Amino acid sequence: MKKSSDIALAGILLALACGLSYIESITPLPLPVGAKPGLASIVVMFAAIRLNLKSTISIVILKSLFVFITRGFTAFLLSASGGIFSLIVMLMLFRIFRCSVTFTSAMGAVSHNCAQLIAAGLFYYQSLSPIGAYFPIMIITGCVTGIFTGSVLSLILKYHFE
Repeated sequence: MKKSSDIALAGILLALACGLSYIESITPLPLPVGAKPGLASIVVMFAAIRLNLKSTISIVILKSLFVFITRGFTAFLLSASGGIFSLIVMLMLFRIFRCSVTFTSAMGAVSHNCAQLIAAGLFYYQSLSPIGAYFPIMIITGCVTGIFTGSVLSLILKYHFE
């Protein structure tokens, strides 16, 4: 019975991650160009805590494929590179080093932004020079949005497991 409920939960979390990702893409926000709050990362982190590794990776990859279908190749490239790298960072911080959810979220957001910038620089410019000046902006933005999403997840976890 546990396996069936985990599969159902993974499906619900995938739908939620895709929906939040799409809503972010169509909602204008007062953030630097290319920056988003990362609400789908709340879902991914919840999956990393609640589900097994295979299910969590599946959610990240399938969400990136959804991004490809709805927003094209460039958005897919950025979503996949950022999503996979940030998942690796978050899993190491949370599962191995036992860091807090908020710190893990902030570092996940920063690593997501850095991976996206590296992917964009290498794919479109074959160099990191043109996007180098944008790293500090995206690191700061990642810290702020990561702390926000980590705080939201902390509240969800507090009430989910009570």
